[in-house]
Amino acid sequence: MQSKVMSLEQAVGLVRNQDTVTICASSGVLVPDKILEALGKRYQETREPANLTVVLPIAIGDSFGLAGLEHLAHEGMIKRLIGGSYTVGSRDRKPKINQMIFENQIEAYNLPQGVLMHLHRDIAAKKPGVITKVGMGSFVDPHYGGGKLNERTKEDLVRHIEIDGEDWLFYKAFPIQVAIIRATTADEFGNLSMEHEAAYLGVLHQALAAHNSGGIVIAQVERIAKGGSLPLQQVKVPGMLVDAVVVAQGQQQCSLTVYDPALSGEIKAPLDQIIKPDTALDAKKIIAKRAIKEFQQGWSINIGYGTADIIPETAYKEGLEGQYTFLIEQGTIGGVAVPGNRFGVMWNATAMLDSPSMFDLLDGGGFDLTCLASALIDQNGSVTVHQLPGMLPGCGGFLNIIENVKRIIFCGTFTSGGLQAAAADGGLQIVREGTIKKFVKQIDAPTFNARRGLEKQKEVKYITERAVFHLTEAGLELVEIAPGIDLERDILQHMEFVPIINQPRIMDRTIFEIKS
Repeated sequence: MQSKVMSLEQAVGLVRNQDTVTICASSGVLVPDKILEALGKRYQETREPANLTVVLPIAIGDSFGLAGLEHLAHEGMIKRLIGGSYTVGSRDRKPKINQMIFENQIEAYNLPQGVLMHLHRDIAAKKPGVITKVGMGSFVDPHYGGGKLNERTKEDLVRHIEIDGEDWLFYKAFPIQVAIIRATTADEFGNLSMEHEAAYLGVLHQALAAHNSGGIVIAQVERIAKGGSLPLQQVKVPGMLVDAVVVAQGQQQCSLTVYDPALSGEIKAPLDQIIKPDTALDAKKIIAKRAIKEFQQGWSINIGYGTADIIPETAYKEGLEGQYTFLIEQGTIGGVAVPGNRFGVMWNATAMLDSPSMFDLLDGGGFDLTCLASALIDQNGSVTVHQLPGMLPGCGGFLNIIENVKRIIFCGTFTSGGLQAAAADGGLQIVREGTIKKFVKQIDAPTFNARRGLEKQKEVKYITERAVFHLTEAGLELVEIAPGIDLERDILQHMEFVPIINQPRIMDRTIFEIKS
């Protein structure tokens, strides 16, 4: 067999004008950054490949050194984006891709991450597409916009169909000409192993989709092994699917991390050396402590990015290690989710699934509870997280996660835009109020449709640092107020509507105490 190892320039030279290119990554996890950099450089020098359709089930790249999709942010290079989520950037660095979407320079869609993962599997199997309830009643539903992100985007990628008198959403399959993926090691024949990676994501199924569409697969790896020498159990993508291998030594394991063996499951790290005790409690930590009060021992609990991401480490600090099984949509189960800018990986996970398998679990509601972020919440209890003024995070796996789970906790600060709040004297003190109201009268194109949640008999709570709400048929009911908080001054004045109020309780005071 001939070696499939080649230079970056040779590999990106295989991509043609108007190709549909699928790229595997999750922010800084598995991002094939060197290939994307070389592809963008080729376009700048030759104006090829142009008019690409780029499919990204999860955001590609971050704001901390891994540019990802930004390498391709050149006028004329991308015609269409189909993404599950997008990099939001930072205060100092706004993604050019997002600006191109906002300014109608490219067509752009936001579709559920799990649907896109399953779509690759169905493309590989030559099926017509994905039939699911995921996305119904949300902004992805054709009745609410079909996931289109700007006026330039016209084609309907999602439609309603009826099966045995029941309404479903149909996401149509399409051929893929190029898959750009990443692994740790490749042998000379293209077999790929992922021993240093913190997630498998959709690497295999994106490769299968391209291969079975008659396309090509380009893989970035850190090192090369002798052909046929990789242990059978370590090969995650067989060489028969791979057309080109490029070497990028020193590739980062995830955002802000070159390599941590506790993230790839090679060792179990002592968590007391990683997770430090609290010396103060801010709004986010208070929300996490309150959310944990809803948990029952033995539950499996999904954790989303944002305010909820510190819940697993908070459980550890509270001495609750081992009482719950945490899982994240990127595929790891049974560990402690790394919060903040590295979210998407876990310390000391006990299992790792590929993304299509993880979304089989999530879509089917095979877990007890999810804790997700909330941005805007309206008087009916609907929530928006996928798009905010000047920001385009996308829905990610949110819509898959909420579809069939029985219990949802939305976690978010009561206001945003400079809020400073902290535990003090056994209660909550608002040091500086946020300038942005998050409880609004109405959301027209929600991410979570409260009416549909009620129809599916979900238990839904909304936890903030100063108040807890419960979803009812009549709308949001205020059920708890933090000690030290005034109902009129600190709550009602910062809402665009008056919730149902029926003798709310005082929030558990122990939440505002630092555990010794």
